Amino acid sequence: PYDQLKEELAKLKIEVEYSRVLEGPYFEPILEFIVKGKRYWFTVAYGGTMLSEWTHLACLFGSRFNVVIGSCGGLLTDADSPDIVVPTYAFYRGVNIFYYD
Repeated sequence: PYDQLKEELAKLKIEVEYSRVLEGPYFEPILEFIVKGKRYWFTVAYGGTMLSEWTHLACLFGSRFNVVIGSCGGLLTDADSPDIVVPTYAFYRGVNIFYYD
């Protein structure tokens, strides 16, 4: 999927600086790239638990806006593949909430 992303951005003639691929023993590689001075991470994951770990890491590194694209799972039982769910609020209660104040 990383090569596919690069190909699609090239087709759109978007100027991209690929800065690095973050790798670690506990997660799939994360492709980091910069477009118009904004840093992006792209990765593929299966399951909300792993996605929440990456979101947590992104926030620790200063991310103020995160977009997670994937299936809705149990959020919307009548969702179809191309449907988009835009959350209007987040409910949280746990030991990590102080990180996001």
